[in-house]
Amino acid sequence: WNTSNVTNLSLCFNGCISLISLCQLDTSSCLLFSSMFFNCYNLDYIPPINVSGATALLSTFQNCRNLSVSPVSNFTNITSLSSTFSGAGLRSFTANLPNVTALNRTFLNCTSIESVKITVPNNQLLNLENTFSSCRELKIIKPFNTSLVTNFLNTFKSVRYILDYGWVDTSSGENLSGMFGSNNIRDASFLNITSSATNITLIFDNCAKLEKYPSTIDCTNITSLLSVFKTNTMLKIPPTLTNTSGITNTSNMFNACLNLSKAPTINGAIINAQQMFANCKFLEKIPAYNLIGCDSGNETYQFAYNCYNLRESLATGNTSKIDFTNTALNT
Repeated sequence: WNTSNVTNLSLCFNGCISLISLCQLDTSSCLLFSSMFFNCYNLDYIPPINVSGATALLSTFQNCRNLSVSPVSNFTNITSLSSTFSGAGLRSFTANLPNVTALNRTFLNCTSIESVKITVPNNQLLNLENTFSSCRELKIIKPFNTSLVTNFLNTFKSVRYILDYGWVDTSSGENLSGMFGSNNIRDASFLNITSSATNITLIFDNCAKLEKYPSTIDCTNITSLLSVFKTNTMLKIPPTLTNTSGITNTSNMFNACLNLSKAPTINGAIINAQQMFANCKFLEKIPAYNLIGCDSGNETYQFAYNCYNLRESLATGNTSKIDFTNTALNT
């Protein structure tokens, strides 16, 4: 094929599920590569591709399950790698990314990848949403600068083998929801959750091996603490929460934190506290939470269910509707 003058190869081989290999293509004039090989499930080899004319590789190799090596080596002009290799069969990835600002979903569901070594020399990254989510075999991430990143949604969700994240800077983070969900992280004391944060729901959800936490979490612009520490079975004393007057949702916040012994102070008018402390069997006291907005009973369903040692609650509201089933308050 003579493709020397082609400027747009978007969707060119989209859905060619029987395609196994490809001849060399001249892409020197091409500007657009979006979804070029999307869902080419059986494609296991692509000759080197020149993407010097492009600025984005949106979903270019997404779901190329048998593609183990990236056909692109020079990313000099690329600013976005959104979903570029999502679901691909890459085993490793090494690249210099001098202009990339977005790595959202780049390696999402790359279940075979073991090593990612990227260099970000200009500190320009802004978006790491779902970048490494469900990379279950990932063992090596070369540290890179994240000080300007605002979106950490599910960044390291379900990553099992990497334990050291001390290089991650979240000082500019706004959306940290699910950042370490179902991760085997042990130490999160390095995290700097500042007033920039607007969403930390599920940030440590199901982190059953987590032992060390940030000393404080600034809640100035946060309204929901949904499932923040859910199933953190090692957690005894949670971080100090500051500036909590805007908190309205604490649903499942400490659900199944089996060793929790102390509850944090929260000053907001809470309207949803379902299963907030469910199954916290060592918790003895609940602070003076404002649960006046939880007046139907549904909002406090299993609020302190199975908190067998709970002997005191200073929570205000319609206390007859607050669920203290299987606690010492009901004996």
